[in-house]
Formats: sequence, structure tokens, C-alpha cells
Amino acid sequence: MIPIKAVLKEALEVANVSDFAYSQSPSASKIDSALFWYNLQIDSYRELVPYTVSSLVTGQAGLDAIKAVEVEDVQFYLNPAAQPGSVQYLMRQKSRHQFEALRSIPNLEALPMYYYFEKSTGKILVWPLPYDQSLQFDVVYYPSAYGVTIEDVLPQGLSGTMIELLIYATAEKLSSKYGGTWSTQNSMILKRDEKKLKTSLKETPLPGPALDKINGNIHKDIPWVSYLAGDFPQ
Repeated sequence: MIPIKAVLKEALEVANVSDFAYSQSPSASKIDSALFWYNLQIDSYRELVPYTVSSLVTGQAGLDAIKAVEVEDVQFYLNPAAQPGSVQYLMRQKSRHQFEALRSIPNLEALPMYYYFEKSTGKILVWPLPYDQSLQFDVVYYPSAYGVTIEDVLPQGLSGTMIELLIYATAEKLSSKYGGTWSTQNSMILKRDEKKLKTSLKETPLPGPALDKINGNIHKDIPWVSYLAGDFPQ
């Protein structure tokens, strides 16, 4: 699989702003900047794939680990050790005002029946507090854009067109930021690849959110859909 760092180096080369000879490495600041713009570009393309992902996590610690920009629903398993025989409860979403009104008894521990998603922090809060931190929550959400790290890799099966698109789209942003030379040919390649992506999205039968909830991330069989949806391989 291709390391993200290799993609970022190529984007710096295409942008013609790399401060290094080909045999050397770019500065850490340039790589950090490239990674920032890469993530923003993923986010802009992710909007073309409006499908949720589903995660099964344990306790409040598991909820805190989820990186979401929006939460569609949260369920919890009663007696999770008995799966698939355990009972699943759909929790009710509350606004900030409603959620705060519920917490009149400090540190109440019981079955968590309500949740509130705080967008400013990306945190999922539940009430009452789970009486057992082994409770498992099934969360359906839209993943945060800033999920790719310098240590990550591109998923297997990602097409050459998609890889090229990510390189050139990131390079365009870097060229503008650092005053690099952006050629007409580069613009043509970028527009061509974006057109191919959008055409593929229209022609590919994608699963809907309802099926996602039942079957999990069933779009994993379509690598570029899974990647744009925020399922970053580790």
C-alpha cells in the first residue's frame, strides 16, 4: 500500500514548491501543511459520498474515541456478552438545553436512554451515565474530516485516477499557498480526474444509510467510496 507521506511528497513536487532535491526530504513544515490541505480536500470530496459509518464501541471511553462531525443515532446493547441474543435499545437524541435539564441528579448511573452530540468538541454525551462501562454502543455517524495522519496508507484497490486526483488536488492548494508554478496542463489533469470521480459516483450503485445501519460499512467493497466516507486504513 502507498504511504500518505509519499502522496504528500508527490503533491509538493507537482506544486513546484518543494524545497528539496528529489533525493532529499521536504521540511517538516511543508509536510504538515500538505497533510492539512490533503485532509481538507478529502473533506470536500467526502461531501459527494453522503453515507454514514457505524462503529460498535464500549463505554464512555469508546464514545469519546469516535471522531464525528454529525451523529445520526446511538443504540446500546443490554447484556452485550450475550450477543447476538442481547437486546438493543435506540437512544433518544436531545438538544443541549434538553440534555442539561435531564441532568438534575448529579452522577446518576442507570441505563443510558438519551444522548447529546456536542459539535464544538465532537463529543457524544449520554444520560444517565452507564451503570456498567462494559455496555456497548452502536453509533451511526458522519466521520470527522481530519482523520488522515502522516503514518497512514492509501487503501488497497484505490484506482490510479483517484490517487492522481488526490495528489493534484492537494498540489493545487499548496501551489497557491506557497506561490508555486501551476500549469494549464495541471489544471486539465485535475479537472479530468474530478470529472471521472463524479461520473463514477453517479454510475455506481451505492448503499443507503438504512442498509449501513444494518450491515455496517458495506461500501468497503468500493475502496474509493469507503475512503472518502472516512474509513481510513491504519
